[in-house]
Amino acid sequence: MQQVTCVNNEHQQRPALVLSYHTLLPTVKDMDLVGVAEIREMLGGISRQRVSIIANSKGFPDPVAVLAMGKVWRRRDVARWIAEHRPSQD
Repeated sequence: MQQVTCVNNEHQQRPALVLSYHTLLPTVKDMDLVGVAEIREMLGGISRQRVSIIANSKGFPDPVAVLAMGKVWRRRDVARWIAEHRPSQD
């Protein structure tokens, strides 16, 4: 971040904070996103094929994005689904 001096209409100088575009974007870590590989681990190491079947079933959380590498979900949504539908996985 960069600090500059801003002059308002009353000609008073005050510090202003300049944010870059990237400082406004949340990071993947902040969003805590998971893909098939992470969901596989959350479910105890089941196969990727089984994760895909579960993720495409009715009632599973909707992905927050579909990328070239596949779908991604919020970890908390998947964890909630696991707690409700597969309590032995806790």
